[in-house]
Amino acid sequence: MTPADAADLSALLKQLKSAYKDAEISSPTESASDADPVEHLLWSLLLWESTPVKAREAYKRFTDATSDLNEFRVMLKSEYEDLLGPRYPLVSERAARIKMALNDVYNREHDVTLASLLKAQKREARKYLDSIESLP
Repeated sequence: MTPADAADLSALLKQLKSAYKDAEISSPTESASDADPVEHLLWSLLLWESTPVKAREAYKRFTDATSDLNEFRVMLKSEYEDLLGPRYPLVSERAARIKMALNDVYNREHDVTLASLLKAQKREARKYLDSIESLP
């Protein structure tokens, strides 16, 4: 890489940083530390192959449409697709993955929660999350 290339790259990075300074990727929940890990899981599935802005809007539509995560879990795949909208990236695959992931969590925990992971060690929690069906 020549010094000119390095300067061009540095200028590009500064330009991108200023252009996307408002694109926060953190969880959209009020208090991220108090949120159930399954809410972070949902946020991650919405963020996968998408933008933070679209993910945040979709998360808001999901939370406005349902009263709790169990009600959200029992929705049909087509209802997920309707809430996401036809222009959301990978809408059909994303809806299927969300449905499968939430059902997998429910089948293991008998509730739509991953609160047990808060007490688990990192290695165990990672192994648990890696084994959830449909997570990318």
